[in-house]
Amino acid sequence: MKNNKRVNTREKIIIGFVVGVLTAFQLYFSTWVIGAIVSFAANEWYSNKEITGVIKTSFIIGFSSLAGFFIITLPIYKNLPEFFSFVLELATHEGLYGNGREGFTSPQRYLGNLFIYSKILPYLFLTILCLIIALHFLIFIKNWKINPGIKAFTLGIFIQIFIAVSIILKHPMQIYFLSIAAMAPMLFAILIHIIDKNGDKVKEKFIINTKNNSIGLNQISIISIFFIMMILFGINFQTAVNNHILRMERISEDLSTINRTLSAYSEQRSTRPEKINLLWTYETYSPCYARWYGNDYADLAFTTELAQICKNNLHVNLWTGQILTDNGWESPNEYVWDIIVLKAGIVNFLPKVLEYGNFIEIGDTDIAVIVPPNAPLDFVHYID
Repeated sequence: MKNNKRVNTREKIIIGFVVGVLTAFQLYFSTWVIGAIVSFAANEWYSNKEITGVIKTSFIIGFSSLAGFFIITLPIYKNLPEFFSFVLELATHEGLYGNGREGFTSPQRYLGNLFIYSKILPYLFLTILCLIIALHFLIFIKNWKINPGIKAFTLGIFIQIFIAVSIILKHPMQIYFLSIAAMAPMLFAILIHIIDKNGDKVKEKFIINTKNNSIGLNQISIISIFFIMMILFGINFQTAVNNHILRMERISEDLSTINRTLSAYSEQRSTRPEKINLLWTYETYSPCYARWYGNDYADLAFTTELAQICKNNLHVNLWTGQILTDNGWESPNEYVWDIIVLKAGIVNFLPKVLEYGNFIEIGDTDIAVIVPPNAPLDFVHYID
């Protein structure tokens, strides 16, 4: 597309297949399928002005991406109906993971999420916004010299970014914005290409003379963009390192809080901490919980082994209200448990957890526990 060469059917199939495979790894990368379809369909239109070519290209990329997705997900083909049902619930309900009121999302929540994550990821939002404004101005307003392929590719990226941000802000998490960050290098590449091809438009006004040659604004711009990319990479890399350190410190503090809680509970019950029947759930940190969680997504293939390794540390799915044991899934009412370890904030979007017993927040931390209704609560006063 860069050199205005016609993209043949085989290349379209390969590209569609690749973006389909990408979607299998993270659902938010499905926007790459949309971006590819728009880019290549627009290229057909800009080049030939034929609607049949647009339709044919869309079908080729669409079906090849489906092929890539289904081939990669063959090992879990039995679970695909459940997966698609989950996606439907996710798309038609405002809450997390298909919970909440029916509807996509409310404007207030959408704008609130946009504001929050623009503060969390300011460099990403600012970079993408500046690139979009610059490219839109140069290509679609000033009509700088550019071949139809690059113009079509830029249009596809614009639409892809808009759809991706719209979907992510419905249920935002920092890791989901990787699919947005992955588009920044392509936008930079397009901008560099445009400047390189149109340097003559501004060279007469901006020339720096040296002993041996003249450096035009296009060369200066390309060098500047390169350094900006390196600076942004350095800033984001350092931010990622700092966030990882903070995350590890928070995990260490959470584990310390949990251990103090278990010590106080076992002391008041005159038993050893390893004898306490613990239930772990989402956003808690435990080696056994990690194993049970993985086993859940491996069709319970390692249940027998884990029942021996993690006999008193099991996994409770608060959404379904079931505990994974060596006998399969059981109700909390059928299994004898002592403590459920969870994050305090989970009650905000899953209030039914309060039905399991007494909900106790531990000090000033975000760790909470649930103990059975008839369990004594005096251990809370002995947590250091």
